[in-house]
Amino acid sequence: MGLNSKEIESVSKLKPFKRYKYFMKKVADFEELWTVIDNNGDIGLSDIDNNTLFPVWPKEPYTI
Repeated sequence: MGLNSKEIESVSKLKPFKRYKYFMKKVADFEELWTVIDNNGDIGLSDIDNNTLFPVWPKEPYTI
């Protein structure tokens, strides 16, 4: 199932817990998870307030 820009925009406007539920359902339905990996194969991580964040998305179009 592909995603269109309208769906991505709609999901982006959801409140955090609803986005989380959407994310969990899509990951469970399609059994795939997307993240950012650089040319060296390293996973993209961020640090905010001494917390390491590991960004993930339910489908590839969200990573663009």
